[in-house]
Amino acid sequence: WFPGFFNLTRFALGRLQFELVDSPIEFAGNGITLAKGQKVINMHIPRSGQPLSPALYEDAFARAKSFYKDTFPADQPAPFVCHSWLLYPDTAKFVPPHLNTYKFLSEFTIMESGYNNGEDLWRLFDTMEQHPDRLPTDTSLRRAFVAHLKAGGRVGYGFGILLR
Repeated sequence: WFPGFFNLTRFALGRLQFELVDSPIEFAGNGITLAKGQKVINMHIPRSGQPLSPALYEDAFARAKSFYKDTFPADQPAPFVCHSWLLYPDTAKFVPPHLNTYKFLSEFTIMESGYNNGEDLWRLFDTMEQHPDRLPTDTSLRRAFVAHLKAGGRVGYGFGILLR
């Protein structure tokens, strides 16, 4: 991930990080049509200590839209894509709706998803441990994930798109 910063192809714009890429897939649904190879704005959600609040992520989207104005004119929606453990479709079923994370993931149309044995749980829990009885529960999001895992729930990844 870091070479993109050194090569000046990836940029932190507010709360999120962005890079211009070619779409790896074709998708049509939910009023969105995406051609394979079409330019999209790929985004990353860094752990920064800042909340993932709607105000902060909307500000980041606006900054990215302005930054990539030569590719996506202001009068046309820009496609933002994200591949993340947060976008696994089941996450919206167990994360409380009042959390910023729920609001964020609800913005996306999921184009692809899959189960991945919890490979990315370290991003949330700061440990490679996967046994739910040994995971920290000091935040609402962590408690929601632990309860989901204890109930036999699965975790994975999602590849989503939103237009701004």
